[in-house]
Amino acid sequence: MSSEACERVLLTGATGFLGAHLLAELLKDDSVRVQCLVRAADSAAGVERLRKTLEHYRLWDEAWRSRLYPLLGDLEKPMLGLDSAQFSKLAGELDLILHTGANVNYVLPYSLMQKANVQGTQEIVRLAAKRRARVVYVSTLRLFDSRLDGRPVRESDAIDDASTRYSAYSYSKWMGEKVVRRAGERGIPYLIVRPGLVWGGAVGGGVNEGDAVSRLIKGCLALECAPDSPLQVNLTPTDYVIQSILWLARRSEASGEVFHLVNDQPTGCARLFERLRAQGYPLQLVPYGVWMERLREAAQSEAAGDLVPLLQYFNDDLPEQSLKRVFDSRFTREYLSSRAGITCPAIDSELIDRALAGMRETGFIAAPNKHAELTG
Repeated sequence: MSSEACERVLLTGATGFLGAHLLAELLKDDSVRVQCLVRAADSAAGVERLRKTLEHYRLWDEAWRSRLYPLLGDLEKPMLGLDSAQFSKLAGELDLILHTGANVNYVLPYSLMQKANVQGTQEIVRLAAKRRARVVYVSTLRLFDSRLDGRPVRESDAIDDASTRYSAYSYSKWMGEKVVRRAGERGIPYLIVRPGLVWGGAVGGGVNEGDAVSRLIKGCLALECAPDSPLQVNLTPTDYVIQSILWLARRSEASGEVFHLVNDQPTGCARLFERLRAQGYPLQLVPYGVWMERLREAAQSEAAGDLVPLLQYFNDDLPEQSLKRVFDSRFTREYLSSRAGITCPAIDSELIDRALAGMRETGFIAAPNKHAELTG
């Protein structure tokens, strides 16, 4: 199966975890010119933002400096913050738009999410319309947060089945999918990917420090206790997600499809806590209810903000809810394995340990001996 040339690429969200890894992979191909939508005062500041992001995730190669093309703009603004001449010129150049940028927040109201997540997506499809550039829209599995009856969520399920949205963020991404699908009806090629929680992997080995699992690990280390519960998370290795997105983006036959880039086997949080304890971190296992009480008490009294963000992810019913959310990725698995030989690796002890090492290298968590000194 042949790959289509996608030499002129626009990437949104390049200063985020997923976007940074996509950028690093794109920069390995000298034939690709990737422009990154970024908020910055000038081009030099834009380059520096991109460099620092790649460096933070241990992805940076100094040879890439001359190939960083910041596009100064903003998803929240009309025409992405560009003037009409810039917007028109860009629209006439692009082969592919990788739209990963979004305002990700689970407590803000919809009124504060709409500009970036809905209107920004509308501007993206406007940009794509001139040359029929393919749009890869990175959505979220949280569209279906309200489905708690154990029914698997399949790629082919109508998104109107996600009738009760869990948060303004989920609703804004639901609206974003609607925008992209309507663009498809007008002849703009698109595909939608819904990743699981993108975490760890061979390249860089890092994690998104703002995601629920990374915050859970840091919070448990601060509390020196972890919930002893059946809580599950869908951790999907970063390498698999990046490889899949970039392969699919270059295939016209993937247009109009939805792909669930999730791990076939959810990871019990107990596995994560086991690896932390094996590495020497003092971590007492306590009942989930007790852990929630300690979390709430500590979040109210602490000066730093390490624990407060956890409250937006966790509630008293979460362990039970996590067992009822089932995401079926059979179509995606068969599509990628049969056509590209791409398969999702298991989340094993080696991958977890590599991710924890990455957290230590970036300073997100302290080494076990340093942690004991800080809390002792």
